[in-house]
Amino acid sequence: MRRREETSASRAHTAARRGRLPPTLPTYRRDLARSLNKQGGRLHDRGRDEEALAAIEEAVGINRELAHADPAFCRDLANSLNTQSTVLSRLNDPGHHEKALAAIEEAVTIRRQLANARPDEFRPNLAKSLNRLAGRLNDRGHHEEALAAIEEAVGINRELAHADPAFCRDLANSLDTQSTVLSRLGRRAEAQAAENEADRIRKYLAAVGPDAFCRNPANSLNTHCERRHEKRES
Repeated sequence: MRRREETSASRAHTAARRGRLPPTLPTYRRDLARSLNKQGGRLHDRGRDEEALAAIEEAVGINRELAHADPAFCRDLANSLNTQSTVLSRLNDPGHHEKALAAIEEAVTIRRQLANARPDEFRPNLAKSLNRLAGRLNDRGHHEEALAAIEEAVGINRELAHADPAFCRDLANSLDTQSTVLSRLGRRAEAQAAENEADRIRKYLAAVGPDAFCRNPANSLNTHCERRHEKRES
């Protein structure tokens, strides 16, 4: 019931944005696209993927027009492409799967450009998109390309986790994907090593608890991650 109410509220919010301001204003169209993106995500969570796709494709179209006129909107375009790729990948149609791959490839290209200009702000999102890209490539049988993408994601997340232990969860997620890709390539020992490292990170995160980072942002988790990294590279 709660999820149904959230979806209804999302639709009402989107409809309200459609009627609030003249549709030619960039700020109006940006806010409408963001509402559509959220609506698409909620519909996707409920398994209503065809409706989700309609919402997210409208969001992508709006954001593409905005980004073409003003690069400041590229962030929103990348966000909506990420959601579009996720929704398309759930639909049982090979054509949709190809579109899902194209969407996440475009998101990676945009986020790489943003990260090159402002790494502190955009590298985490680039790593997330690379992780998704690796999954899509792996599903399509492009295992070597998938490995290149996920190794880049692991590298970014490892650097981020060394500086801020809050990113260790992202590192564990990318290690999981790396393990899956390595397994498909028949590199079992390396796949197992990546899986083991992800498990160790999650066990440590469970042990320190959710409040550990708030109490002491430079706590022993950072040292723990660094020592794991040193051991792995030795």
